[in-house]
Amino acid sequence: MSHRFSNVGLRLPLLAPLLALPLLFAFGCKRAEAPFLFIDRLTEENVAASPLKTASPPADSKATGREWPESMLTTAVVLDTSFGKNPWSLEKTLVLGPDVFPVLLAPPPTEFRYRLKIPLRSVLRFGCGLYAENKQDGAEDTVFEIKLEDVPGPGRIFEESINLDKVQSLHRVVLREVDLSAWAGKTVTIVFQTRAAGFSGPKDLRAFSQENGLAFWIDPLLVPRREAGKAADAPPNIILISIDTLRADHLSLYGYRLPTSPAAERLAGDGVLFTSCFSGAPYTLASHATMLTGLNPARHQTLYMADGIPPAVPTIAEILRRAGYETAAFTGGGQLNAKYGFAKGFGLYNERAGGNQLLNSAANVRRNAALWLEARKASKFFLFLHAYQPHNPYRSPEFPERALFLRDDMPWKRVSLQDVLGIGFPHLFRSLTPRERENMTALYDVEIRTVDRYLIGPLVEDLKRLGLYENALIILAADHGEEFFDHGAWEHGHTLYNELIRVPLVIKLPRSREAGRRVHEDVGLIDLVPTILAEAGVAAPPSGFDGVSLCPLFKGEKLPGRMLTSFLPAGFVYDFPSRVAVLRRPYKLVLNGEFLPGFREYFTPPPPERIPIELYDLAADPMEKNNLANRKAAVVRELLPVAEAYLKAAMERTGRRELVVDKKLEEELRSLGYLR
Repeated sequence: MSHRFSNVGLRLPLLAPLLALPLLFAFGCKRAEAPFLFIDRLTEENVAASPLKTASPPADSKATGREWPESMLTTAVVLDTSFGKNPWSLEKTLVLGPDVFPVLLAPPPTEFRYRLKIPLRSVLRFGCGLYAENKQDGAEDTVFEIKLEDVPGPGRIFEESINLDKVQSLHRVVLREVDLSAWAGKTVTIVFQTRAAGFSGPKDLRAFSQENGLAFWIDPLLVPRREAGKAADAPPNIILISIDTLRADHLSLYGYRLPTSPAAERLAGDGVLFTSCFSGAPYTLASHATMLTGLNPARHQTLYMADGIPPAVPTIAEILRRAGYETAAFTGGGQLNAKYGFAKGFGLYNERAGGNQLLNSAANVRRNAALWLEARKASKFFLFLHAYQPHNPYRSPEFPERALFLRDDMPWKRVSLQDVLGIGFPHLFRSLTPRERENMTALYDVEIRTVDRYLIGPLVEDLKRLGLYENALIILAADHGEEFFDHGAWEHGHTLYNELIRVPLVIKLPRSREAGRRVHEDVGLIDLVPTILAEAGVAAPPSGFDGVSLCPLFKGEKLPGRMLTSFLPAGFVYDFPSRVAVLRRPYKLVLNGEFLPGFREYFTPPPPERIPIELYDLAADPMEKNNLANRKAAVVRELLPVAEAYLKAAMERTGRRELVVDKKLEEELRSLGYLR
């Protein structure tokens, strides 16, 4: 039985009007001078010259003007990011090694012109580079130049010649920063130009780019730096940390018996701890899409590994970027691959820093974040961090605290679940010996302590050293948990029990307001986007959210009564049936779909028989062992229609964005255990 990238799934009728809305919101953010986003401001009037302006074919070419650069970027283009104007398709999102950037294509001769007033204390941040999938030997230079017009004296502020000679990769990129404070308050024209070095006269422009590389500018920004001493009055910097596969009840922060999370405990001491936070799905893709859009999985439609966030669905990065925030992400790729739409709105999206195959992805994420933060001490920014460190395989680096969890008599010092349960997990429901189970759990706990030791603790110290901690909004969360035979299986992505959907949540507010507060109300990852926007003073888009702001809870107030949902679509992985959970304290109902033909036969031993409806009283039975569905008929009658309506709406699959899973992404997903 082979895996299918299923097209069978779920949708919500509410998505149809959402798709008709442009991403041009009116924002009500706290007043601060915002960066000038050259890519976002691009109109036809800004394009003074470009070979791509014409649809007529270049010399001896069968392709039209706007098609030929696309033929040169077949493995690099992720998605045309703009939902709205994109003159001559000049705006692209390119994968350049581990990094994903928004770019403006600029094959020579190209000239972009912008008329604007230079803010106080501003810097121009940008990159430029070349890309060629079939590069030639003896490449000629492409010259990148930036000039200021309408200023006294020489106006050239940047010039660099780039070629792809002796470059091992398919691209070469330079990142630069130019101080423009000398022109503060002046209205100027900023000109971005590319030209072919040593060339004048007619030439096949397509051939030049094919032979020497396609030129581009990387996300130019004119950034006003914050004035020293004014940070307390400014909108907060925002750091969202998502630790993959981290179940809440294995953190000492939540009362676990072993010291897995001392740094997280210190962060919680400065913040607000939520004791009952739930994920919208028990796997990375849909859960992160909910975390970053504020929509439930049936509405954002990013359910299967051939789905992506629809272009019309705004992400938190897009909203904050348009509100004047610089944005960056350092992630582990896989189900957070840019192809799924997660790079939308990020000026930099790195998808290898937290990779699953790294021995210490936690330290690598922190290292990358620290370098980026060093250059943003006077900026307003949103930084998203994600590490796969606690995710299988369990093979953390050596450090002294490992001995707190792993005894000498334990047989496994590092292990992959595929080695124990088989490739494709045919033995997912196998019972290990008590010693093996203890060993597996200990290795997972070591992974948690690794994240705490190498990412959370050092990152907080970096922020304090850079003077960024006090005014920062810091959110520590996880996408889903992990099962250790709690309900007769291992891993995640197969059930909706709390070991998979109850996740940690710590929110450290600016100036450590409400430090030490504990909130016991049920909340969800779905609430993070509206909470961030409320705290930053940024208006929500007209399409709204399914989540709600948690700001009232910071003050000890209550939220109106609500139900939370979590969802596993049918056939997401290994043909597991659909499951919908509805949580309305103290009860949790789970509606389980039918097994598909051949499903039980694949596993040795087979999974337990299907239970159509489960109902648990979480106050009396937090481990979900006592099914009350046959004894609490009134509660089932109340919650079951909610689950059925959710499933029906999700099955319609309106507005989904289908993508092609290439070989590289397929291998990443296989290494994570999602493909056979």
